Amino acid sequence: MRIGKFPWLNCFLPYYCIESGDVSGAEPVTGYPRELTDRLLEGDISATPVPSFLYLIHRDDLSISPGFTISSEGRVMSVILISEKYSSLFDGARIGVSGYSTTSFNLLKIILNERDLNCRVEYMGGESHESYDFALLIGDTALRYREYTVMDLGEEWFYLTGKPMVFAVLCGDPDAGQIMRKSVDCGLKKFPEIVERGSDIYGYSREFIEEYFKCLKYGWSKKEKRALEEFEERCRDYRLIDDDRESRR
Repeated sequence: MRIGKFPWLNCFLPYYCIESGDVSGAEPVTGYPRELTDRLLEGDISATPVPSFLYLIHRDDLSISPGFTISSEGRVMSVILISEKYSSLFDGARIGVSGYSTTSFNLLKIILNERDLNCRVEYMGGESHESYDFALLIGDTALRYREYTVMDLGEEWFYLTGKPMVFAVLCGDPDAGQIMRKSVDCGLKKFPEIVERGSDIYGYSREFIEEYFKCLKYGWSKKEKRALEEFEERCRDYRLIDDDRESRR
């Protein structure tokens, strides 16, 4: 079974035991979130984590494979708003967004609405994030710029709702969730080994890798289901999704 994998540190632990051969039945296929979602919809892969916003707008064509998400309950560290100029958001700010972002882009819009801030939010394209007042970064790029964090979006969502933030949910073959759950459980048992390997491969200290991995949650339970429903409700409240599940970005 071919299962999509994001090319970032957040997927190192959950896929470690599949790639080491400790858990069988799956072949990871690395790609960016939109690309992997398209490949799943085209039938090229069996399952993949799908960004929550993409799942909501393609739900008629996708089914959740219960057992695996990429979530946080509070701080996530790798979905952040940064600035090298300002220490807090302000009305009228110009915010650049990473081109890989879908869920985080819309999560930011929710947060801005909740804070009653009218900011100009746009994809950065070829521009540097330094051209903007603030930038929304995700994945390993966010980790590299963490010293400039103005807002952690996982933490802000938890403050607003008291719920986890589900950034991506596994969709596709119903057996994929069980395989991923086994791999996560295996990875947690090998936690010290994975922290050491992650430090060697990615160049971060062991202390930082451990701190980051402890922020990430990979389960799928009633709690995560309610959190995803809350995200959908807020997307609809702010007309980010209409009744036909089309983005209004």
